[in-house]
Amino acid sequence: MSASLARCRGVLADPARIVVCSGFSHALCVLASALRDLGSTEMAFEDPAFDRHVRRCRTEYRARRDRLVAALPHHLAPRGISAGLHLVLPLPASAEAEVPAAARRRSLEIAILSEQRIRPDPETGGLVVGYGASSKAAFGGALQSLLDVLREVPRE
Repeated sequence: MSASLARCRGVLADPARIVVCSGFSHALCVLASALRDLGSTEMAFEDPAFDRHVRRCRTEYRARRDRLVAALPHHLAPRGISAGLHLVLPLPASAEAEVPAAARRRSLEIAILSEQRIRPDPETGGLVVGYGASSKAAFGGALQSLLDVLREVPRE
């Protein structure tokens, strides 16, 4: 490995000090652990590929969010900012309790808003819908299942 690094990258490395990792995350963990062991309390990492990765993810997740919002019934306009990987859909508090069972019947896991609150609000219900976890290939089916669940939920 040392000879390959020297030839391909121009890096001279002691073969006894080369660490092979299973991926970027593993490498960061190993590096952070080693630096902590040496007494470092502050660390910064730079990877030119990370910026490309973040831009690609933003584009993909924005497209998913736009597709989700466009497919929603008009009475379920999402609340909050258009960032992140979740959106909040308002529901009557009385209907909120019916959603998890309807979602599970379609192999979806949906969080209800009342379970996320610090202070209870019996007047306002809602759903917290995550759109980042499913694979790109599975997103369309998951979206259709969500729309089926929402059709079962009474409006008032």
